Amino acid sequence: MDRASLGSTKKGHKITFPPGIEDLSMWGNMFVEFGKHSGKELAFEDLATSTEKEHKRYVKWCIGQVDAAEGRLSDLSLYLVAREHVMGSMEQRPVIPGTTEVRRLRRQ
Repeated sequence: MDRASLGSTKKGHKITFPPGIEDLSMWGNMFVEFGKHSGKELAFEDLATSTEKEHKRYVKWCIGQVDAAEGRLSDLSLYLVAREHVMGSMEQRPVIPGTTEVRRLRRQ
C-alpha cells in the first residue's frame, strides 16, 4: 500500500505507518495494551470492526482524540483514522457523471 494513501487527521497532519509497520493489516494486529481494554487480547482491527456498543463509542472517541492523543492512544487513533480512510476509499464505487447513481459493473 502506498504510504501516501493513509489520509490525514482533522488538523491536516499526514498519517504514515509507524516504524516497523509495513501495512494496515499488520498495524491492525497490534493489541490495545492500555486503558480498560488492556490485557483483553483485543487487536486494533477487532476493536474497529466490533459491533459492541461500548467498542463503537470508544472507537468514535479515539478518532475524535487523534490530534491531541499521545503514546499508545495516538497509535490506536491514527490506525482508526487511517483504516477509515482506506476502507472508505475501497468502498466507493464509480457513479454516472452528474448523478449519484452507482454504475453496475460486470464481474469478469
